[in-house]
Amino acid sequence: RGVVTAGYELEISRIHANGSIERLWGSGPGNSNQTQFVPYPVDGPVLVSNSDYSWKVRSSSPDSEWSESQFSTGLLQQSDWAKSEWIQKANESSYASQMRKEFTLPAGTISRARAFVALPGAGHVWINGQKVDGRAGTRSRSQYDVRTLYHTYDIQQYLQPDGQNTI
Repeated sequence: RGVVTAGYELEISRIHANGSIERLWGSGPGNSNQTQFVPYPVDGPVLVSNSDYSWKVRSSSPDSEWSESQFSTGLLQQSDWAKSEWIQKANESSYASQMRKEFTLPAGTISRARAFVALPGAGHVWINGQKVDGRAGTRSRSQYDVRTLYHTYDIQQYLQPDGQNTI
């Protein structure tokens, strides 16, 4: 009560696959009471497709501490989708109640795995017999022949390295 934000400080860092953190950008202390929709600077470091980042913010109010969270970028460029495969029904005119794809991963440790799922209507995503998404469909509505919306899931825990997997 009675505290008014007179400024803030914002930082963005990239989290690399090996766990190291690289600070990309910091606003420095600012004198503004804007608390929402603070834009990322146009001349700031470019965010990389399919990468993990952390951000933190604190106000210039007395006793303010950093608040921190994370986000991941999607596949931002058309070329990022080049190795992707659609799992889709074989016959365009038939209704598919279930689609299935089996794949084998090479030996080694899985350091990061994401599934980009465009699931119009209702349905669930299962990997190796475990429900991934926990909800019916992606609940994303679009004109599917123009734009396909997708959700991203962290699927590392569901995969079996050096073995057969089924989605």
